[in-house]
Amino acid sequence: MRSPHSSNGWGVRLFHRTTRSVALSDAGEGFLARVKPALAALEDAMTSMDAHQKTPTGTLRINTSAFVARRIIMPLILEYLRRYPDISVELVAEDKPVDIVADGFDAGVRLAGSIPRDMVAVPCSGDVRFIVVGSKKYLRSHGAPKTPADLVHHECIRYRMSNGAIYRWELSRRGEEIAMEVKGRLTLDDDGAVVAAAIGGAGLAYVSAWNVGDALKTGQLV
Repeated sequence: MRSPHSSNGWGVRLFHRTTRSVALSDAGEGFLARVKPALAALEDAMTSMDAHQKTPTGTLRINTSAFVARRIIMPLILEYLRRYPDISVELVAEDKPVDIVADGFDAGVRLAGSIPRDMVAVPCSGDVRFIVVGSKKYLRSHGAPKTPADLVHHECIRYRMSNGAIYRWELSRRGEEIAMEVKGRLTLDDDGAVVAAAIGGAGLAYVSAWNVGDALKTGQLV
């Protein structure tokens, strides 16, 4: 008796089948011996692909500003390297605008206010608290502003973002959010330089609380 499943499309019998048992034919034994290495290689390839999915490998290139690199990205990168030992990270910190794709970066991280509106963006940290600060020397000479409107009478140290725009001072007054274009004779494109200028008495600065924590503790800024 011949089973309809006892041969392949070439008409070669690969196994003998009865109502009680199934056994490989000589041709079937030979065929199995020939395909076993290929099946093993296929299994290894599938296992390797699965391992790649579970354990990332390669180099991750990130572009960001110096401020974001120091305060936000570095803690995340250190944890990422600990979690994925087969990953290498290259972090480029610069404040000039770049074409992430054309320059070969996998990701770019910037403050929300400096990201072009047509760019896809995903938040990677919570809100960053910004405050207005000045040196004691400056405040003794010019007084301290009590409302956002008072800033028009002060020297304000302005910050130029990587996209070329001047960063607006985002303030609140009685629950109302205000984005002010302040005036000032000094414009800088580095947050560290802004802090240094404020400590030196050049005017008021609108900076991240992270950036001036030490200066506030020592009394260099208030």
